[in-house]
Amino acid sequence: MKGEETLPFNDIASDTWYYDAVKTAFSEGIMNGKGEGVFDPTATITRAEVVTAFARIACVNIEGKSNSLPFSDTVPGQWYSDSVGWAAENCIVNGRGNDLFSPADKITRVEIAQILLNFLEYTAIDLPDSSKTDSFTDSDTFNGWMIKPIEAVRKNGLMQGSNGKFNPDFWSNYFD
Repeated sequence: MKGEETLPFNDIASDTWYYDAVKTAFSEGIMNGKGEGVFDPTATITRAEVVTAFARIACVNIEGKSNSLPFSDTVPGQWYSDSVGWAAENCIVNGRGNDLFSPADKITRVEIAQILLNFLEYTAIDLPDSSKTDSFTDSDTFNGWMIKPIEAVRKNGLMQGSNGKFNPDFWSNYFD
């Protein structure tokens, strides 16, 4: 069984705080690493990588979903194309406007929060009301669309801030 194998990554020591998370993500087929024995746990994660991970978590057949991509910068045949097509079809991602998805761009913390919230709605998991945002000292910097996903992930322990701030526009790492 894949989950009982030793991790094939030379940059993941068994005494790191994220070892078990990497082992689970790898053994469940959610993340495969960067190749050649590298997982790169401190790297920023791209929009395509996040969407691909969610497609793998959903355990759905995504084959052929890239045939109707709604984004001009995402074409069929890329390693992430079917995942992005599936996510767009199911309202998990909406892109960044102007028909762009920006698959190679680093993903921000608030974008992950929004995708996570959309994914939970897709799976019919209801979360409590998430209208209050004064729990973060940087809440005055949140745009209107940011409030619901930030509070939903905070209230449910899915993401947290740092030093009292959520830092919505910071780039996220794999284990942020």
